[in-house]
Amino acid sequence: GWGANWVTSVCSVRLPDGTASPFEVTTTAAGEASWTFAPTQQGAHRVVVRAGAGAADRGETVFAVTQRDPELSEIIPDAAFLQQLAGVYGEAGRYVGPGDRDGPLLDADAVRAIPERRETHLATAPLVALLFGVFASLAWWLRRRNGGR
Repeated sequence: GWGANWVTSVCSVRLPDGTASPFEVTTTAAGEASWTFAPTQQGAHRVVVRAGAGAADRGETVFAVTQRDPELSEIIPDAAFLQQLAGVYGEAGRYVGPGDRDGPLLDADAVRAIPERRETHLATAPLVALLFGVFASLAWWLRRRNGGR
């Protein structure tokens, strides 16, 4: 650890547009330092800290600056709110929690009906049998003509 040796480190923040903003921090006896940064640009920022000349004396990290509402970062459903909301709509509303259903929920009014469905098996289609016979005969005739058996 750093012990009682306080170290002043030369640091910089690389902004999203590529410019670097230098700053200095001095560590506490525990080797910790803090710094406050007021961002002026949105996007990814890279912080580089150098406490000495060696490779082990260098550290860096990345953080993002955004105006997006932090409430949208983790969307976790509020079961109590959703149950109350479903209750407001009476019979039209229904709360279905995680694990409460086996399959998809279907609205009977939104289901699409296909009035006619007809299956035709290829084995019973006469054109398929006729084409198979014609091509098999043609293949046999070509082999015999070229001396094959």
